[in-house]
Amino acid sequence: MPSNAPVAWGRVAAQALAAGLVAGLLFDSYVWLTVVLPAHSSMIVLWQFAASTLVGKGAFADPSFAILGVAIHAVVSVAWAGAYAYIAARQPVLNTRWYASGLVYGIVVEIVMQLILVAGNAFQPPPTPNAFFNGVIAHAVFFGLPLAFIVRTLDARRAA
Repeated sequence: MPSNAPVAWGRVAAQALAAGLVAGLLFDSYVWLTVVLPAHSSMIVLWQFAASTLVGKGAFADPSFAILGVAIHAVVSVAWAGAYAYIAARQPVLNTRWYASGLVYGIVVEIVMQLILVAGNAFQPPPTPNAFFNGVIAHAVFFGLPLAFIVRTLDARRAA
């Protein structure tokens, strides 16, 4: 049941910033351990890919575009966290069942992000079924779950 109380935008912004940055860092750490490291690659390439979605394929020519990729990743993570924090403020049950909400939200994030890549002509299909499932796990367990936990932890109604 939706909450009729006004949304505390300052709290939503604080939750979004904390949850987005932590979840984004955990997501990148998981991707580094499971994708980048085994491929003997570099996070620079991954962040250049993020930059290329905004500036085009030229981002792969200069490693300094990785900084833009990190910034894009941080902004996108905080935006997703902000959306979740807002929805949780309107639907308090999400904080009650944060574990299920976080997993489902992570899967939604994965699907929408892939659709955005398709629309932007930057989609690269996973090379194997394991790569597909690894992407789902990365978004659900290492992004959505910590995001939901942090939003729940920072929920002022719990302390009252």
